[in-house]
Parts: sequence; structure tokens; C-alpha cells
Amino acid sequence: MKKLFIFIALILTGFAFAQIENFSVANRQITWQKIFSTELKFQELASTLENNGLFYEIIKDDNSIRFKFKDHKIDYKGFGKTLMSTPNYIAGGQYAGNGILDYKDGKYRVTVNNITYIYTSLDLSFGMSQSKFLLEDGTLKKGTDEFNKRFYTDAPLFDYSFSNLFKFEKYKPKNDDW
Repeated sequence: MKKLFIFIALILTGFAFAQIENFSVANRQITWQKIFSTELKFQELASTLENNGLFYEIIKDDNSIRFKFKDHKIDYKGFGKTLMSTPNYIAGGQYAGNGILDYKDGKYRVTVNNITYIYTSLDLSFGMSQSKFLLEDGTLKKGTDEFNKRFYTDAPLFDYSFSNLFKFEKYKPKNDDW
């Protein structure tokens, strides 16, 4: 019976971690990282990053690009959720962050950190006000490098949305030569 309990605990632990496989934490800093396959060359990726208007402060090196992004809304609808079933901190604002794209032939790795939630609200005395919070503030247990229980259910939304943001093939102009 003891072996069965240990086996079930290991399976459940593996399942929980599989849901946040592209997120990691070190020194209370959340990082999202994913590897993408691509047919694009490095210069095409760099050009797409520079020209689509979603990224700024772009710095290119030999095979890497540093950038920032802002005004990114999490695509809860594309994930299959509704506004009412999505937590307000996901649906009610926009996200910003810093990133690095590292390129090797046929693939690239995107690493995002300093993920910031930006919430704009109507303040009756001052007009519009904007609040900023690091993702770590609401998703890590206090004083630890552990995700709280809520983030295990919310992380797939972030992962889906960030994955779509960094699929650069979709930004490539379509060949309209017919």
C-alpha cells in the first residue's frame, strides 16, 4: 500500500510540474523559456522582430537579439476561456517584459523575464491611473521560489499566449504573387 501511495504521489507531482514546464524560478525571478522550430534564417527573425511593432529597444548580436515588449494581452479567448472564467489579473490588463532570442539553425529559444502586469483603471479623482506589478508578486509563495497553487492553473494561459506571441512565422508576409 505504501508503494502505491508513493507511485500516485510521483505521478501527481509530475503532472503538476508538466503544467508549468516553460516557467522556472530562481532568486524570486520568474523566467519563461521555450524553444521553437523554424524555417526562418536569423536575419528574417530579426527583421520580423523589428518590423511588427510589438517589440522595442532591440539589440542584435551575432546569433541573439535582446528586446522588450509591452501592451501584450493574454489571449484567454484563444485558449478557450471566457472573461468570467479568467482571473482579473490575467484578463484585466496588459503585460510587458524583457526577452532574449537565441538562434541556431532551424530553431530559436526565447527567454522572457521581468514580466510585469500593467493595469489601467479609472480613478474618479485623478482620471486614469496605471498600476504595475511584477508577475512574481502574485504567483510565488512569500519568501520562496515556489509557485503558489493558483499559478499552476493559470500558467497554461500565459504559456499559450507567450507561445503565440513568439511564433514568428505567423508575422511573415504572405506571398501574394498569383
